[in-house]
Amino acid sequence: MKILYLHGFGSCWKPDHPKSDALSTLGSVQGIDLCYENGFDGGFKKTCEHLENESVDLIVGSCLGGHMAAWVSEKTALPFVALNPIVWPSVAMKPWVGVSLGANSRDIWLTNTVVNSYPNMCQVARGIVIQETGDCVESYWHKHQYLSDYAVFKIQGGDHNFAHIDQAVKIVKENVKYLLDDDS
Repeated sequence: MKILYLHGFGSCWKPDHPKSDALSTLGSVQGIDLCYENGFDGGFKKTCEHLENESVDLIVGSCLGGHMAAWVSEKTALPFVALNPIVWPSVAMKPWVGVSLGANSRDIWLTNTVVNSYPNMCQVARGIVIQETGDCVESYWHKHQYLSDYAVFKIQGGDHNFAHIDQAVKIVKENVKYLLDDDS
């Protein structure tokens, strides 16, 4: 299985990251760097263009990468897994407007225009959501209601960075037939 991993906001693609390592037990993992501070359209276009040139079976994303994975899945019909996805980015990202985040050797500045460019998470794609209850960016309980059309798997505890990646990989393994079956 070939997996495209979409990192979260303020991060970058790291092939030797623990999430990449854990996902590699499922198949080969590739990633791209997304500059979420440039708005939704830029990241969406870059991801779709990558998929035009690369063979991928599954998109996995965390945080804003999970949000992006759902939207890209809706366009491409590829299945996705979202780990602690941001469901309402225009709300969740507001606290960082005008603040320099300085992540990964580059300054990240958000504006209201950029934050407002993000739609709510797609509700109609083919995928699953794996959510840790300890995610403090957006409440599991509010997300669960919004994402009711997806299979949502709850992992107790954790944090927004997704502390239980090995449990998530086990859930993906248990659901891979559903995810990769075109007739679902």
